[in-house]
Amino acid sequence: MLTNKKILIADDTSTMRSLMKGVLIRNGFTDIDEAENGQAVMQKLAQQPYQLVICDWNMPVMDGLEVLKTMRANDAFSKIPFMCVTAIADASKVVFAIQQGVDDYIIKPLKPDDFARRVIELVK
Repeated sequence: MLTNKKILIADDTSTMRSLMKGVLIRNGFTDIDEAENGQAVMQKLAQQPYQLVICDWNMPVMDGLEVLKTMRANDAFSKIPFMCVTAIADASKVVFAIQQGVDDYIIKPLKPDDFARRVIELVK
């Protein structure tokens, strides 16, 4: 059941966060938090458990790759699925993200149906 899956969306652009949140709500998710940078992600993770982190690569304060590395190095967060959402389509960056432990990597602009399907797969 998707309503019991807690998801954290991190992007420095409020419009992008709203877009992703809207797609998730239309697909049955009800427990969605937002963060505007990686530092806020880590603060929220320390406060409560999440079943998925969806994170932009390029953000101020702490970028998505730093968030991923920090999560994977911490036993409390290392098993949480991590989806990177970015405009960076460079194949070497995708490979690097996979090597760092990303569970999925989506290139912007998002295709809502594809995004929702991939999120559902990650939280099953």
